[in-house]
Amino acid sequence: MPTLHLGSQGELVMILQEYLSQIGHYDGLIDGYFNLQTYEAIREFQKQVGIFPRGIVDSKTWKAIINYSF
Repeated sequence: MPTLHLGSQGELVMILQEYLSQIGHYDGLIDGYFNLQTYEAIREFQKQVGIFPRGIVDSKTWKAIINYSF
């Protein structure tokens, strides 16, 4: 999976935003743009699962997303 960060755009960002919305970390537009609100939401998720909250969706964060149970 590609790394996502501030400024990333596209379908994977939309999927990420939808996921973060479903687990209660994101309440913004599902627009496919990795903006500051998406950044803060992924940081909160990273804190929740014990990953250093860099706000970057790397392989470790993707793995946590895939393995996370609601």
